[in-house]
Amino acid sequence: MRLLQQLFLLFLPLALAACIPAQPYPGGVLLNQPLNPPQVRAPKVGQQWVYNVRNVFNQEIVDVVTETVVSVGPQVVIARQGVKTGRLPDEIQQPWGYILQDPHWNPPQKFLQPMPLWPEQLVSGWSGFYRNRYQVVGYPDNDYY
Repeated sequence: MRLLQQLFLLFLPLALAACIPAQPYPGGVLLNQPLNPPQVRAPKVGQQWVYNVRNVFNQEIVDVVTETVVSVGPQVVIARQGVKTGRLPDEIQQPWGYILQDPHWNPPQKFLQPMPLWPEQLVSGWSGFYRNRYQVVGYPDNDYY
Protein backbone atom coordinates (compact mmCIF):
# COMPACT_ATOMS: atom_id res chain seq x y z
CA MET A 1 0.00 0.00 0.00
CA ARG A 2 2.83 2.39 0.88
CA LEU A 3 4.52 1.71 -2.47
CA LEU A 4 1.27 2.49 -4.29
CA GLN A 5 1.01 5.86 -2.50
CA GLN A 6 4.60 6.74 -3.37
CA LEU A 7 4.06 5.87 -7.03
CA PHE A 8 0.85 7.90 -7.08
CA LEU A 9 2.62 10.94 -5.60
CA LEU A 10 5.49 10.50 -8.05
CA PHE A 11 3.29 10.37 -11.16
CA LEU A 12 0.65 12.91 -10.09
CA PRO A 13 2.71 15.95 -11.23
CA LEU A 14 3.35 14.28 -14.59
CA ALA A 15 -0.35 13.66 -15.11
CA LEU A 16 -1.19 17.24 -14.18
CA ALA A 17 1.52 18.64 -16.46
CA ALA A 18 0.20 16.55 -19.34
CA CYS A 19 -3.18 18.28 -18.98
CA ILE A 20 -1.71 21.71 -19.70
CA PRO A 21 -2.31 22.48 -23.39
CA ALA A 22 0.36 24.10 -25.53
CA GLN A 23 -0.38 27.73 -26.31
CA PRO A 24 -0.64 28.55 -30.01
CA TYR A 25 1.80 31.02 -31.52
CA PRO A 26 0.04 34.39 -31.67
CA GLY A 27 -1.05 35.36 -35.15
CA GLY A 28 -0.51 38.78 -36.59
CA VAL A 29 -0.09 40.85 -39.70
CA LEU A 30 3.39 41.23 -41.14
CA LEU A 31 4.34 44.85 -41.76
CA ASN A 32 7.09 46.17 -43.97
CA GLN A 33 9.92 48.14 -42.42
CA PRO A 34 9.36 51.91 -42.64
CA LEU A 35 11.46 53.71 -45.24
CA ASN A 36 12.72 56.18 -42.65
CA PRO A 37 13.26 54.47 -39.29
CA PRO A 38 11.88 56.50 -36.38
CA GLN A 39 14.35 58.60 -34.42
CA VAL A 40 14.44 58.35 -30.63
CA ARG A 41 14.39 61.81 -29.12
CA ALA A 42 17.01 62.85 -26.59
CA PRO A 43 16.02 63.16 -22.92
CA LYS A 44 15.53 66.52 -21.22
CA VAL A 45 16.31 67.52 -17.64
CA GLY A 46 13.24 66.96 -15.48
CA GLN A 47 11.76 64.22 -17.67
CA GLN A 48 10.32 61.42 -15.49
CA TRP A 49 9.15 57.83 -15.71
CA VAL A 50 7.16 56.08 -12.99
CA TYR A 51 7.16 52.28 -12.68
CA ASN A 52 5.13 49.94 -10.49
CA VAL A 53 7.44 47.18 -9.23
CA ARG A 54 5.36 44.02 -8.83
CA ASN A 55 5.76 40.68 -7.11
CA VAL A 56 5.98 38.15 -9.96
CA PHE A 57 3.94 35.55 -8.09
CA ASN A 58 0.80 37.46 -7.10
CA GLN A 59 1.24 40.78 -8.99
CA GLU A 60 1.10 42.74 -5.73
CA ILE A 61 2.75 46.17 -6.03
CA VAL A 62 5.99 46.02 -4.03
CA ASP A 63 7.25 49.55 -4.72
CA VAL A 64 6.79 52.54 -7.02
CA VAL A 65 10.04 53.74 -8.62
CA THR A 66 10.40 57.20 -10.16
CA GLU A 67 13.27 57.84 -12.56
CA THR A 68 14.16 61.49 -13.27
CA VAL A 69 16.67 62.92 -15.74
CA VAL A 70 18.89 65.18 -13.61
CA SER A 71 21.77 65.90 -16.00
CA VAL A 72 22.17 66.04 -19.77
CA GLY A 73 25.57 66.61 -21.35
CA PRO A 74 28.47 64.29 -22.08
CA GLN A 75 26.81 62.04 -19.50
CA VAL A 76 23.08 61.59 -19.01
CA VAL A 77 22.36 60.91 -15.34
CA ILE A 78 18.99 59.43 -14.37
CA ALA A 79 18.27 59.53 -10.63
CA ARG A 80 16.08 56.74 -9.25
CA GLN A 81 13.86 56.96 -6.16
CA GLY A 82 11.59 54.29 -4.69
CA VAL A 83 8.65 55.05 -2.40
CA LYS A 84 9.54 52.18 -0.04
CA THR A 85 13.23 51.68 -0.80
CA GLY A 86 14.24 55.34 -0.94
CA ARG A 87 17.16 56.49 -3.07
CA LEU A 88 18.38 53.91 -5.58
CA PRO A 89 21.63 53.87 -7.63
CA ASP A 90 21.73 56.24 -10.61
CA GLU A 91 21.67 55.16 -14.24
CA ILE A 92 24.49 56.79 -16.20
CA GLN A 93 24.61 56.94 -19.99
CA GLN A 94 27.65 58.21 -21.86
CA PRO A 95 26.81 59.32 -24.52
CA TRP A 96 23.03 59.25 -24.48
CA GLY A 97 21.70 55.83 -25.49
CA TYR A 98 24.83 53.99 -24.33
CA ILE A 99 24.73 52.66 -20.78
CA LEU A 100 27.81 53.19 -18.63
CA GLN A 101 26.35 52.33 -15.20
CA ASP A 102 23.41 49.91 -15.09
CA PRO A 103 21.54 50.13 -11.77
CA HIS A 104 19.08 47.35 -12.60
CA TRP A 105 21.51 44.71 -11.30
CA ASN A 106 22.13 44.05 -7.65
CA PRO A 107 24.84 45.23 -7.08
CA PRO A 108 24.91 47.82 -9.92
CA GLN A 109 27.32 47.27 -12.82
CA LYS A 110 29.66 49.80 -14.41
CA PHE A 111 30.75 48.89 -17.95
CA LEU A 112 34.32 49.64 -19.02
CA GLN A 113 33.05 50.73 -22.47
CA PRO A 114 29.51 52.07 -22.84
CA MET A 115 26.99 49.53 -24.21
CA PRO A 116 24.13 50.47 -26.58
CA LEU A 117 20.68 50.34 -24.99
CA TRP A 118 18.88 49.60 -28.26
CA PRO A 119 19.95 48.32 -31.70
CA GLU A 120 22.39 50.68 -33.36
CA GLN A 121 20.60 50.23 -36.68
CA LEU A 122 16.81 50.14 -36.53
CA VAL A 123 16.47 47.99 -39.64
CA SER A 124 14.99 44.56 -40.14
CA GLY A 125 17.45 41.70 -39.78
CA TRP A 126 20.25 43.72 -38.16
CA SER A 127 22.14 42.03 -35.36
CA GLY A 128 25.22 42.87 -33.38
CA PHE A 129 27.44 41.40 -30.70
CA TYR A 130 29.21 43.39 -28.01
CA ARG A 131 32.04 42.05 -25.92
CA ASN A 132 32.57 44.15 -22.85
CA ARG A 133 33.81 44.00 -19.31
CA TYR A 134 32.12 45.43 -16.25
CA GLN A 135 32.95 46.29 -12.67
CA VAL A 136 30.77 46.08 -9.61
CA VAL A 137 30.11 49.61 -8.33
CA GLY A 138 32.16 50.17 -5.18
CA TYR A 139 34.73 47.47 -6.09
CA PRO A 140 36.87 48.99 -8.90
CA ASP A 141 39.78 46.57 -8.46
CA ASN A 142 38.10 43.67 -10.31
CA ASP A 143 36.37 43.49 -13.66
CA TYR A 144 34.33 40.69 -15.20
CA TYR A 145 32.94 39.52 -18.56
